[in-house]
Amino acid sequence: MRSAVELRARFGDRAKPILLVLDEKNEVLVERALRQGIDDCIVKPVDPEELVHRCQALLKQSNIERALKVHHDQRLEQSTKDSLTGLYNRYFLDEMIPKQLTALTTLAQPACLLVIDLDGLKRVNDELGHSHGDRLITTAAELFRNAVRNSDLCFRLGGDEFAIFLPSTDVEGGVALAERLLSQPSDDCEALAMSIGIALAKPEDKASLSTLMEKADQAMYQAKKAGGRSYRLSD
Repeated sequence: MRSAVELRARFGDRAKPILLVLDEKNEVLVERALRQGIDDCIVKPVDPEELVHRCQALLKQSNIERALKVHHDQRLEQSTKDSLTGLYNRYFLDEMIPKQLTALTTLAQPACLLVIDLDGLKRVNDELGHSHGDRLITTAAELFRNAVRNSDLCFRLGGDEFAIFLPSTDVEGGVALAERLLSQPSDDCEALAMSIGIALAKPEDKASLSTLMEKADQAMYQAKKAGGRSYRLSD
């Protein structure tokens, strides 16, 4: 007897319920079928009304499960994504990056963390209003998304502050990304100026997320104190 997984794969819908029709009553076979993921069993001769009732019950349960999964996926996305930009949020950074650092240490691979602050956001908010500021934030987020690799992770930490985590990347790779971001053209180059701090996590240092964030933050503030529109490396 094929498993439910094989049957659903064959019929192209892994969420469809499966009703098994047996030639005769067999408790062992029924138990085995249910254990393998079959949703219900019925024994011949089949009463048409009972068959319809069983199928309706299975479809109703399947629709409930689908709706619950959609709701769960939406809640999960809401809990890990920034609602304005669609980038990952600080909660997801705190959850994901320590795991990434542990894995990269095991593989003896470095990583870079960039902390980015938009230099022009306060002026835009003050002079043009927060709706213009929001557009600047979403423009910056799109710039970050387009500048990184699939393996890199972009976060909005809050307000005008962002972070980009670059796994398996040395300091030269972090600098290359910072220079690429600083040279990106924009409809409002003045407003989209940014200060970037870069911190390197060497595998032998076994750096924690808090240490890495602190180093990148300090480097970013050095860039901002120097007038912005630049990057600095952490000590």
